[in-house]
Amino acid sequence: MGLTRLLPGIVTSPSRAVGKRPTAVTRRRILSLSFCDWEAGRSNRPGPRGAMPTTTLIVISEAWFLQSHFMPLLETVCAATERTVVATRSLPDAGEQARFLAELNRAGAEVIDLDAGRGAMTVGRQAASAFQMRNLIRDVQPDVMHAVGQHLIVLAGAAIRTLPCRQRPRFVMHLTGRGILATADGLRYRAMQSALRQTVRSGRKRGALLLVENQDDAREVGGQAPDNNTIFLSPGAGVDPTVFAPEPTLSGDADAKAPEPTAQAAHAVPVVGYVGRMLTFKGLLVLEAAAKALARTDAPIQVACYGRADTNPRAIAPDVLEHWKQSNGPMVWHGATTDVAAVWRSVDIAVFPTLGGEGVPRALLEAAASACPIIASDVPGCRDVIIDGETGLLVPPDDEQALIEAMARLRDDRALGRRLGNAARARVIEGFSETAVRAIYRRLYDKALGRT
Repeated sequence: MGLTRLLPGIVTSPSRAVGKRPTAVTRRRILSLSFCDWEAGRSNRPGPRGAMPTTTLIVISEAWFLQSHFMPLLETVCAATERTVVATRSLPDAGEQARFLAELNRAGAEVIDLDAGRGAMTVGRQAASAFQMRNLIRDVQPDVMHAVGQHLIVLAGAAIRTLPCRQRPRFVMHLTGRGILATADGLRYRAMQSALRQTVRSGRKRGALLLVENQDDAREVGGQAPDNNTIFLSPGAGVDPTVFAPEPTLSGDADAKAPEPTAQAAHAVPVVGYVGRMLTFKGLLVLEAAAKALARTDAPIQVACYGRADTNPRAIAPDVLEHWKQSNGPMVWHGATTDVAAVWRSVDIAVFPTLGGEGVPRALLEAAASACPIIASDVPGCRDVIIDGETGLLVPPDDEQALIEAMARLRDDRALGRRLGNAARARVIEGFSETAVRAIYRRLYDKALGRT
């Protein structure tokens, strides 16, 4: 019962528990703790307004996720605080890990290895991870704790509640989408949704700040629309329009205007590109079915998928990926790519058939900045960027026929694709660039550090 209160909503499963369980004495101590205001608890410690240096601890599940999405965040935090510590799971390849460490050291951050496992959703496993997080906080002694992703928000929230008030950092809860929780059903997923909502809403009552990527997540999880005071809205992770462009640009201006007309590829058999994680809830099986249906017509299309094989329980099976890689069918898997900008310049259409749970997909922003015509699911995050008929085409999620019709429409009307692509690029430059995102991060940290 004590651990259930520590990790609200997590389903109890006595089997497969990993790690040492807290003792009965520790559980009683957890329940007896005063749930004081996290912000008030910080007021008695040397903090942002005092003479002592400020420290921020960023916890993020995977090193590659930080490297691909959140370097602007890291650079902003390093500029705002005297000491920045990143805790994340190391990259499996030694060479990639060395380059990652060098990049973070250049930015001014320290790195700690953290494997806050996302495997068995048992109380024992999650409690062990929460206590690991608590020990990390006690070692680093941060003024601000920034947890990226729903899993780490819940774990960090639980860990902070076990600390005495004077040791509690200001909590920044960075929600990058709800993932499978937004699309899956069942007791376990409902419990996880409840845990996330309880952590966020109780945290906000105690001075924690919430950072979201779309309006729907703010209302669903935070209970209200963003106000840029306690709930901040970030336009995704941001992109650099000079890197993602329909053709190389000589300008160093991050707000450079889109060239007219776009320089998209024009293949005899149109190529539809997908870049992202190879997961079932990204809608890839629906995309495959739509591609096969169009292959049986007189005007087929070719789908080119880019993304590494995934270990997520909802990953596309390895044998399916191998079939896509080896076959000459309408769906081809090319594996991971190190040059996403080149992918978007080489395809005719970009597609994001996700079933839901997105923040704002970074690949979608990259495709839009590249002036690539886009088809996306009408779900939170995607529809924050794509205005149907203006900056792209929206289709209902998990709707094979609607996806077929949208791909056929852009296949047959290249002029429409150019118009939509240019409008999408202009929209990204206006409000979804790295410049816009950095401004939100600075405003958030001014609030977190008591400077506003």
